[in-house]
Amino acid sequence: MPYFEETQAGELRQAFGKIVHPWPGVTSKKMFGAPSFAANGTLFAVIVTGGLILTRLGDEEKATLLEDPAVEYFTGHGRVIRNLSKQVTGRRHSSNASPRYLWENFINLREDQPSMATPVILVTGSTDGIGKAAARALALRGATVIIHGRDEEKCRKVLRDLKESTGNTDLSFLSADFIEQQNVRRLAEEVASRYERLDVLINNAGTCETTRKLTPEGHETTFQVNYLAPFLLTRLLLPLLEKSAPSRIVNVSSIAHNFHNHIDWENLQGEKSFTLYGSYALSKVANITFTYTLAERIAGSGVTVTCVHPGVIATRLLNTLFPSIIGMPPSEGAKYLVYLALSPEVEGISGQYFNFAEKPGRSSVLTYDPVVQERLWRVAEELTGLS
Repeated sequence: MPYFEETQAGELRQAFGKIVHPWPGVTSKKMFGAPSFAANGTLFAVIVTGGLILTRLGDEEKATLLEDPAVEYFTGHGRVIRNLSKQVTGRRHSSNASPRYLWENFINLREDQPSMATPVILVTGSTDGIGKAAARALALRGATVIIHGRDEEKCRKVLRDLKESTGNTDLSFLSADFIEQQNVRRLAEEVASRYERLDVLINNAGTCETTRKLTPEGHETTFQVNYLAPFLLTRLLLPLLEKSAPSRIVNVSSIAHNFHNHIDWENLQGEKSFTLYGSYALSKVANITFTYTLAERIAGSGVTVTCVHPGVIATRLLNTLFPSIIGMPPSEGAKYLVYLALSPEVEGISGQYFNFAEKPGRSSVLTYDPVVQERLWRVAEELTGLS
């Protein structure tokens, strides 16, 4: 396998006449390398060291200095040479990872290197689907990630998996079933007591109940888990987020919110009639109005809040809603969560809806109605005891 020794890297740096700044979390003491691929039948290796990229394609060697702290794309396809255990951004990666995993997560770190030093990020609902994919991507970027799920044993299993596959040991988990608000309060207390800062809160946890079920506190389950729980958690964690400013809140919504063009306030929690899709869609309307109202109320605090439709993704939730639809892989949806959590391109942007894109879009007309926004806010305050 062709590669550059550390001494050669040093000579190349000297030849270029300057030492480039390392990426966040990267020391320049070691040579960091990426897997070799077979591209068009010819081996090439990519070696990275503190912003210097060294490549070899056949007999041709090339060194490239990066002007910004980002990993560039290296296009091509092929077989990953086995038994490699190299390092990128100071994290070790499993040599047994699949070629697809390495290609999607090891090389493609271009977009969204952390704009903050070692950010602490809580991702709710991160033991499965988009949340797990987002936690993995954030861990690969060197973030301190707090994994959350309702089942403690599953949290432990996912934590082991992410530590092994990303090499990031700065991961932890907290379990809490959002079906009860006392669990949400306990989660907020544990985060505030264990961490001195919280740079990003990603409200991703969600459900879609096929029948109307009431929580122990008497709330419809979908409305509780998808709206009241993130509303309560965010409000309780606001002091820590403000202390950590600049910080970000990312609410995961859905294009399903377009289903509603008005709200029957007498049937807000399916009191008169209940449908699976209608209840889910209404909870996503509430997520978006919460984003808009919160952005106005915390303007100037250094905390921004955005919401995102991550696309039609192959998750258990999609299978419940539309069993016949084949969605995109969770990594496709996760990249928008990661983008809103870390990208400097959205720094300072607040009160915006992102529709499966990196640029703000428009949500439904209903979500911009100030009366709807204010009333849904008041309902949440009353039902969570924050009024």
